[in-house]
Amino acid sequence: MNHLELLASGIENWNQWRSHHPDVSCDFSKQNLSTCYGFEGDFRDASFEGADLQRACFIGANLQGANLSRADLRGAYLGNANLVGANLSYAKLAGAHLDRADLRQVDLSHV
Repeated sequence: MNHLELLASGIENWNQWRSHHPDVSCDFSKQNLSTCYGFEGDFRDASFEGADLQRACFIGANLQGANLSRADLRGAYLGNANLVGANLSYAKLAGAHLDRADLRQVDLSHV
């Protein structure tokens, strides 16, 4: 399964697939997902390590336990996102919109 192609087919398709495959490891590491539309998407435990997520829309997304270390999140929209337990170490967060995001137990070391 090519996760990038599935995500590009639309967030509705992505969420439907994730609902049937919640335990599949999704790896978007070092991918260019700038301007990605992940509104209310299910990205639990996904890896975005070193990914370009500038201006990506993850409003209301479930990013619980996601690996966002070294990701470029400048200008990304993460309002109302569930980031509980996510790894944001070394992430670039300048201009990121985090209003009402759940940041409990988030690793923000070296940010």
